[in-house]
Amino acid sequence: MAQAASLGCYAVAASTTGEAIGLTSLVSTAALIALFGTGLAATTGRHVSPGYLMIAGIALALVASAAAIALLMGAHPAIAERAGRRVARLARRVRPSIDPDKVGRTTKRLVSLARSALTGRAFLASFGFASADLLLDLLSLDLMFLAFGYQPGFGPLAVAYAAANIASAIPITPGGLGVIEVTLVAVTVGFGAPRATAVLSVLGYRVVNYWLPLLPRALAYLRLRLSLNAADNAKPSLPERGYD
Repeated sequence: MAQAASLGCYAVAASTTGEAIGLTSLVSTAALIALFGTGLAATTGRHVSPGYLMIAGIALALVASAAAIALLMGAHPAIAERAGRRVARLARRVRPSIDPDKVGRTTKRLVSLARSALTGRAFLASFGFASADLLLDLLSLDLMFLAFGYQPGFGPLAVAYAAANIASAIPITPGGLGVIEVTLVAVTVGFGAPRATAVLSVLGYRVVNYWLPLLPRALAYLRLRLSLNAADNAKPSLPERGYD
């Protein structure tokens, strides 16, 4: 929502913004699934707790469901259109201004765009950038653990990080607040991290990852709005034409 509002300030069409955000989310999800699989392979043979197995099972089910839905939608745009229309009808009960037919057409167009954009070199480049973004964020979590004197290892951290972000995709809280923290602590503790260390490390990571960027983002958005409003007020008004 914030991305759409910011781009809207630059007169970028709402449909273009929505399509770009949707394609970005698809690529990020693919990179997240790849990271989860890599971490899961790296933890093969390690002793884990039953709690971790339950969380990993839920995450795997979510990943499999998301992959199946993505493949089905990509292969059959008409199904995506019907699904988008049904979701819009449900959302219309909360927001009456939503047009189910328009949402359905937009969903079908987005799926068609995804089929063409997320292939070949374009997909490899976007997937590489998305993976780099995830790995750098994962590195910040690892550094926070190191600051408290513990090294979980790549595999456990990758599984915990991916599982937490997959779980946060369920719209329970804004930005996955609470969901990410609980999942990260549960999985890392399941791999043997001291609970106190895990809690402090995850809270420190979330302060840096989630809370600190809120202030500069809010200031940047406010400055953008003020500058655009000032530019609109500075535009000369057209003289009124008189009639004889």
